[in-house]
Amino acid sequence: MRLIYHAGALGDFITTLPAITWWARRAGETEPTVLLSRAPHARLAVAAGLVDKAWDVDDQRSARLFSGEIQSQEISAALLFATPESPLVVTLQAGGCRSIIRQDPFPSHPVSKMDYHLGLFEDAPRAEDLLEPLRRFARRQASLLSWETFSAQGGLLLHPGSGGRSKIWPLERFVAVAEYFRRRGREIAWILGPTEEGWELPAGSPAYRNLPLERLCGLYAQARGYLGNDSGATHLAVACGCPGVVLFGPSDPRIWAPRGAPVRVVTSPAGDSIAGITADQVIDAIRDLSLQLQGDRRPSLFSDADPVNLEN
Repeated sequence: MRLIYHAGALGDFITTLPAITWWARRAGETEPTVLLSRAPHARLAVAAGLVDKAWDVDDQRSARLFSGEIQSQEISAALLFATPESPLVVTLQAGGCRSIIRQDPFPSHPVSKMDYHLGLFEDAPRAEDLLEPLRRFARRQASLLSWETFSAQGGLLLHPGSGGRSKIWPLERFVAVAEYFRRRGREIAWILGPTEEGWELPAGSPAYRNLPLERLCGLYAQARGYLGNDSGATHLAVACGCPGVVLFGPSDPRIWAPRGAPVRVVTSPAGDSIAGITADQVIDAIRDLSLQLQGDRRPSLFSDADPVNLEN
């Protein structure tokens, strides 16, 4: 058995997927690959075919692995995103695991987090190429889903939340951007998770609340564009192939800009808090991204089949 360990948040987890995919691919199919991670992340990885099995890191049985109560001799190789002092590292070393690749979860210098993780392997292809299995899964999910209020044919998804308060752009500006595109004939839908519980959106706004990650992938694969803060939901959206405009406050886009589809990063002109970003900046970024997609002959919020006057 081959073991992968990652216990971080969703955004952190998504940045490891190219490295996880390449590590598993290099080994072939001689042994099953098990992911030890947070339960929602583990379920997504299994559903997308990135690993064979999943263990919930918060399950009592998994906790015993960290304490050495479970014999680890059956684990022949491990890919661990953990510090050297992690009890799991110590357990596997003592148990005679033949191959352990370990990496600190965060880079010590400004480099794309996906490239940082892929740097474990000299022969790795581009991160975007290794995200193709996730994109295929997202397209399959989209084909299975029927959305009653959001067809996503030219639609824009908005996710206004994030795990840290300093990463959250004011909700009223998200609403202003949504209204701008709604008046121009664009479909709008919102994504809300547990962090956004109780947030009030404009009356009649289509909203998807607390969707499992697998269903989120399908929604992302349907949409033409995405707007969100630096968050796990944003990393997943772009990794699934949804072009996005991403708003950054205190975190460094050189490290945290999502990968997988065309992206526009927006920061405050003064370099201060995320509240310094204006709605006009974001609208311009969405329009600019849409024009790029048109130039690349990719579906965008604005298409030849459904034109919008970009000057208005």
